[in-house]
Amino acid sequence: MTRGFPKVGDILFTTEAPLGNVAAVDIEEPFALAQRVICFGLYITSMSVCLKHALLSGYFQEAISDQASGVTAQGIKSARLQLIPVPVPPLAEQIRIAHQIEKLLALTATLKARLTAAQTKQAHLAETLIAEVC
Repeated sequence: MTRGFPKVGDILFTTEAPLGNVAAVDIEEPFALAQRVICFGLYITSMSVCLKHALLSGYFQEAISDQASGVTAQGIKSARLQLIPVPVPPLAEQIRIAHQIEKLLALTATLKARLTAAQTKQAHLAETLIAEVC
């Protein structure tokens, strides 16, 4: 975990307000991190997708919530964050898991788009029926 200048493939993690947001760095332009953001610098950038999803998992989000402090704004110190174990399977398995997650996310996006289109069509049909009745 570092501060400073992230590079493509690193994972950013918010430590407060809001706690536990995660993003993968996918831009090459240099930028600096402010307070309340930690960078997980990865030596093997192909681990990025799997780590991102591990940090977003219910298990990890619950663990950081349990370790968080503060009343007005929940936060976690890096010393406490370092104590939370992150399950890391072998690299080949991480790549397989990441591909499956990406496929499922793409499928979810497609299904959401189809549902939205169907709802729009349904609304147009309802409007047409109401217009014909009136």
